[in-house]
Amino acid sequence: MDTKKTGRRVIWFLLLFFASAYVVTSIHCGEPIRDVPANLVFRDGDIILLGSSTVRARFLKCIDGGAKWVHCGIAVAPNIIVHADPDYGVVRQTLDEYLTVNDVDCICQLRPYNGDGKSAALFAQECAEKKMTFDNTFSYKNGEGLYCTELVLLAWEAAGEEILLDVESGDRIMPSSLMETSRLYCVREL
Repeated sequence: MDTKKTGRRVIWFLLLFFASAYVVTSIHCGEPIRDVPANLVFRDGDIILLGSSTVRARFLKCIDGGAKWVHCGIAVAPNIIVHADPDYGVVRQTLDEYLTVNDVDCICQLRPYNGDGKSAALFAQECAEKKMTFDNTFSYKNGEGLYCTELVLLAWEAAGEEILLDVESGDRIMPSSLMETSRLYCVREL
């Protein structure tokens, strides 16, 4: 077989693959949100889903089949969220701080029908105070650190509420799966 022909085919395949991946991952909600609307107030334990168009977000969208939601956190005060950040581990930030760094273009505020939001928020706050590391394997209950969806699920488990059923140690659970459960309802989407 001709080596030049094979090389060209590989290059064309890679170009087609990356072009397709770019089209799928360039889907986003709109312009980045720069200011938090005044009427956006969180309750302890609210789950905050975020959409973004950063390079990392595009990669996550590609892994998750073009899903809109690429990150999540848990509210621990009226405008404060705790989330698992790949660079800093589990951190506590204002939503304004988070928005300015991550080109967030859509937000969804979810709330469980049942459960104690204060207990879930306390668990998340304790994880931030312990400066837990980020789990780059995205493996639920399997590893040293936590990733964003794992933090949210464990916080609510600590509060006595199982958000997703049939989740086992080692599973990879993406933020978009939180939109699919009947145990949560959408309070607001921006």
